[in-house]
Amino acid sequence: MAHDSARVVFIMEAGTSLGRAVALEFARCSVTVGLGHSGVPSVPLLEIQEAVRSTGGNAFVVDGLDTTGEGGKGCFQQILDTARRLDFLVNLSVPTPEVTASQLRNYPGILLDRCATASEIIARHGENGAIVNQCMMASAYMDTPIESEVIALKMALVGATRALCIRYGGIGIRTHCLQTAMVDLPEIKAFVSDRALAAPVPLGRWATAEEVAKFIAFLALKGTYMSGSIVVLDGGLTAGMGAA
Repeated sequence: MAHDSARVVFIMEAGTSLGRAVALEFARCSVTVGLGHSGVPSVPLLEIQEAVRSTGGNAFVVDGLDTTGEGGKGCFQQILDTARRLDFLVNLSVPTPEVTASQLRNYPGILLDRCATASEIIARHGENGAIVNQCMMASAYMDTPIESEVIALKMALVGATRALCIRYGGIGIRTHCLQTAMVDLPEIKAFVSDRALAAPVPLGRWATAEEVAKFIAFLALKGTYMSGSIVVLDGGLTAGMGAA
């Protein structure tokens, strides 16, 4: 359980290999880590909790995560009951083969309501709180059944992030959108297409989960005058394809 002076981050959809890396990175920064996941996680939350604790960090799990009703107020009440405060919210989005197109289409509205609830809570517990919305770029999902939905989701989260920045900046909440392209995650590799695997990234490799996690932690903890920002972490793909 967190002490009153400890900062607390809650990671939504934490039950992936990326969620594990993000949890460990925040723990290394002496932030208490809360873990939640809707559906069946690819990495068990209790396993991530134990990994954080094995490094000397502090972590807790919110079971039966439901963030859809009333902006997820029930979920956030569980967080407050356990940790007594909330400073940062990280929303991860790593579509897996089990994710449906309709789930991706509904996600932006759910996220907007969730972030609205979280912003009010974060503002009660000090200054300089932050929300980081991570989403995948379509390059990792080309030629898959959800390619179009991933494209639409990325653009929807740009709008949501900027709307939250304008609405909640006055109470000290910073918001960021981190767009990630080719990330070496088993959840992505499980159904990535041959064309995506062959795409020549200018830096010559895919990003690691740890690299993404470090950038998420930077935005939350260090980017103290950044807000409404859309940050691309893609190894240069936005600039163009690298040499084959």
